[in-house]
Amino acid sequence: MAVAAQTTSGQTLILALPSFAEGLKRGEDLQLLGLQASRTSTLEFDRVQLSHDWIISLEAEKFLPSVRPCFLLLQCGLALGITRKSLGETEKSLGGKAAVASNRYFFARERLTRLEKTIEQFSTLESFDLGRTRQLFTLRVDITRLAVESVWLEAEIKGGKGYFRNSDTARRLREVAFLPVLTPSLIQLERELQRQSSTDKILTGELDRAGVRE
Repeated sequence: MAVAAQTTSGQTLILALPSFAEGLKRGEDLQLLGLQASRTSTLEFDRVQLSHDWIISLEAEKFLPSVRPCFLLLQCGLALGITRKSLGETEKSLGGKAAVASNRYFFARERLTRLEKTIEQFSTLESFDLGRTRQLFTLRVDITRLAVESVWLEAEIKGGKGYFRNSDTARRLREVAFLPVLTPSLIQLERELQRQSSTDKILTGELDRAGVRE
């Protein structure tokens, strides 16, 4: 388990705690709406003696921004996979009465193609400046929202067949419900994008008043 911990002196560390650490206790599996196989649980710490070998970084403030783009891209993969599968299942059912939803399907396909290209481009970058990081935040939001919309479209197309608890469509509905709340959640990402946008406006206004802009 990787955790951020603050020392009594105020220093923030990133640690990788092994399961055999003395004083570390795992709780019961949380009863989640979906993804129960992930065995998500809680941890209780009771005077755990830390080892220097467990330290990943002594400077969390510098470490976290350096790995955040990688983690966000990995999370995009979750939404990407479920979107591809869901749209594939929707395509199989577009005949007959479901043809009225074809425009929504093809629009979702076009959005998926654009986002796939963006993900591929980002995956080749070795570093992310502030502008690229913002774009990555937006990408994570866009691909997640597309995943949610795609699975709901599949559910509409499948009709009653997709409403059975053990159907693949119902499973995807439960799984995709997790993506918007996966840390960082969409609300957190959108709040950060809004904050950055507000900061840009303030800085631009200050430059205008100083006569810097042409």
